[in-house]
Amino acid sequence: MLFYFAHEAQAITQSGVCASLFDAAPLVLDSCRLLAAMLHAALRGEPLARVLRPPLTVFGPRPLAPPVAALLARDPTLPPGAHAGPALTALNAARWALTSGAGFRDGALRAANFGGDADVIGAIHGQLAGALHGTQAIPAGWLGALARRALIEEMADRLLAAGLVRLAENPA
Repeated sequence: MLFYFAHEAQAITQSGVCASLFDAAPLVLDSCRLLAAMLHAALRGEPLARVLRPPLTVFGPRPLAPPVAALLARDPTLPPGAHAGPALTALNAARWALTSGAGFRDGALRAANFGGDADVIGAIHGQLAGALHGTQAIPAGWLGALARRALIEEMADRLLAAGLVRLAENPA
């Protein structure tokens, strides 16, 4: 995502391509594309409402599958229900944790205690909440316990820098 950040459409498309290496189910791929669109909006500093409901136009000529598009129409503050597969259920629960929690920690705990694929829900919530609110919103003890934090941060910075260099060399 960071490598393609300068080009929103490429970031969204490549997220689906990368996901296809692990699961080729159309709902999974479109769920990953939706997550990429939400992350891109959050990293750009968009408000929460825009992050949770990116316009369908950002998905280009390949629209989202109807069940994934329907998730966008659902009120994210409502308790999550079952959806057409675990990927949509996880996205729905992460959206709910993000809107119903009183900050990064509370939302993360809601995600972790949701049940089911709580690890996936927590990972999605953490990505979105971190992108929205920055590392300063993450409890210091959690950051302090993060293994290889410096390496992770360096790698993220290098991916973004490489993507920006790529943009300067090829703006199209």
